[in-house]
Amino acid sequence: MLTLSGRELALQIPAAIAAMDQPTVDGINVFAVSSAASRAGVRVLLSGLGGDELFGGYTTFRRAPLLARFGRYAAAIAPTLAALDRQRRRQWSKVALTRRMTACRDAYLLQRAIHWGPAHQAMPAADGPPDDFQLPPEAWQQVGTAGTWDDFHQIAYLELSLYMRNQLLRDADIFSSAVAVEMRVPYLDLEVVKAAWRVPGRDQFARGQGKAILRRRLERLRPDIPTRRPKTGSPFRGPSGCEVR
Repeated sequence: MLTLSGRELALQIPAAIAAMDQPTVDGINVFAVSSAASRAGVRVLLSGLGGDELFGGYTTFRRAPLLARFGRYAAAIAPTLAALDRQRRRQWSKVALTRRMTACRDAYLLQRAIHWGPAHQAMPAADGPPDDFQLPPEAWQQVGTAGTWDDFHQIAYLELSLYMRNQLLRDADIFSSAVAVEMRVPYLDLEVVKAAWRVPGRDQFARGQGKAILRRRLERLRPDIPTRRPKTGSPFRGPSGCEVR
């Protein structure tokens, strides 16, 4: 484990910004981890990219289907709840916009959106996606979508094709390459994707938590490693810096 001080992190920010070719919200973390590994003499890193997207690690896998089914019933009281629950005001404000929403796809996009409203033309309308947003596309037939196109797989497809492809993979490539580190993504091996895609969504959850398959496998291989901790990211921890594992 490597510990980076707040000063060390601050000194890396100009180099991280110089490595960017487009804005990003996650790239600084990737740069910090890759830089620490590079200075320690590590030239190849394994990334967990694809684990959350394929095995249900994000809250979108639980919340988007519920929002699509029941959001319109909660929409009437959502403004009141937004006023009372300040910590979740933005979430309740989004629920207030779901009166006519029935598609899981639209619920996912609403949850991911920073802003949603009549002026936001980038999102597909609730009555159907544009022609280039049909689900599933022909290219996805090769990974076995037939027979498993449930809510879970709709969310998995959107996470993989939007957030991961457009941001996370770019960040991993750009910021690791900037410090001469190779970042590999074993969860995105085609055979792993095929195997994961054939698992019904109902089998991906246990006790309300996603990644049930990965948790069970890890518990068999390494029972000494806790698997029930809440999901965490790689936050910077103020002046004390952060830990890189």
